[in-house]
Amino acid sequence: KDKSRKARIGTMSMTSLPTTSTTSLQPRPPPPPPLAVPAKSAVTQELGQESLPPPVSPRSRGEGFDFQVEALSPRGEPLSYWHDIPVYPLDAQNEPTPYQVNFVGEIPRCTRKKFEVVKEIEMNPIKQDVKKGKLREFGKGDIYFNYGCVPQTWEDPAYIHPDVGLGGDSDPLDACEIGLRLIPTGEVRTTKVLGVLCMIDEGEADWKLIVIDVQDPWAKALDDISDVEQQLPGTLDQIREWWRTYKVPDGKPLNTFGLNECF
Repeated sequence: KDKSRKARIGTMSMTSLPTTSTTSLQPRPPPPPPLAVPAKSAVTQELGQESLPPPVSPRSRGEGFDFQVEALSPRGEPLSYWHDIPVYPLDAQNEPTPYQVNFVGEIPRCTRKKFEVVKEIEMNPIKQDVKKGKLREFGKGDIYFNYGCVPQTWEDPAYIHPDVGLGGDSDPLDACEIGLRLIPTGEVRTTKVLGVLCMIDEGEADWKLIVIDVQDPWAKALDDISDVEQQLPGTLDQIREWWRTYKVPDGKPLNTFGLNECF
């Protein structure tokens, strides 16, 4: 019985080995090339040289409840993340660059601490949100994308959008940046606008821009939301499902969306 078992094992191990042939002795094929990014899109060609982000330096100080990130000019002067950084990057003629907005990084991708620009504090630094006396983190876990806001914007609660029938949430316009680079809290980047998602959060319209850093390798291939779906399938579904479920761990219901959940 034992001899028979050993024989079967020996047979299995031998038959699993490839037989020697001229094909197996040939050199291995070269490794596949790195991830190929499609050629520059029409919008990128139209814009020409990529815009550079505003010269803003983040400075961190304090810890715990007192921790905050402040914006500084190149000369070290304090800036407001909300009021002093322009909405649109400017070209060589000091004109707004089309299809682009400046992005203030609040929550880096793959983290969960709920940092945000504080409207009520002078110079509007970035601080971790506090809820019920505790520093707030996403109970769902780490966020899938870089999250931030567009400076000098505000979602007006008094303006009832005709397509969704709701007013804004009284905060700066949110933005989800989908590039490869992790954007630290307080860093300002120039981004290309690709689309928008309207989340309905506790009876308010909470619009989320979908953007990508203009210096990201994929920015050359993405002009609008259809390009994202084609070139990076699944990315938009992940963003929508994150916002749909992120409050469930806190005992709240699923969020809903306007515009038939379309971007």
